[in-house]
Amino acid sequence: MSVRRQLVNQGLAHCEPEIGRWLWALEDVRKRTKRAVESISQAILDDKRGGNSAGTLLYHIGAVELDWLFADVLGQELPPGAMERFPYQVYDAERKLVAVFGETLEVHFSRLDYVRGLLLQVYKPMNLGEFRRVRSYPDRDVSPEWALYHLIRHEAEHQGQILMLCRQSRER
Repeated sequence: MSVRRQLVNQGLAHCEPEIGRWLWALEDVRKRTKRAVESISQAILDDKRGGNSAGTLLYHIGAVELDWLFADVLGQELPPGAMERFPYQVYDAERKLVAVFGETLEVHFSRLDYVRGLLLQVYKPMNLGEFRRVRSYPDRDVSPEWALYHLIRHEAEHQGQILMLCRQSRER
């Protein structure tokens, strides 16, 4: 007998229901990203033979989430302590990801949890008007709603890369 699965977005509690559904999707992607790497070795985490290492991609996911939250949604400088958690530039002069090696999975997860905690503190109390309010910057207009869409898509795409890298590393 098979177990019946519940494939329903019930949203996160304690926030506007529509925003809660977006946040639930963001949290689901993060849970899947962590599950993809939860049992890999340090060697696989740092293996860059396929291009970027899984560790580099985990760092990038967190750094991009932090940047979108503060630069685009809040229009503020990074909070105190953020640079200590994200000490590396994300891109080099050629716009390639800066390689991040030797950092444990626990450090990567701690970074991801830190950023997600900040994001939830900002988004959970929002109302729909604020969620959809467009922020105008010299080179773009962006709403918090679109930023969440982008972060979901961004992490899901890199999650696929991470899964592929882990599989390739195990096969070598």
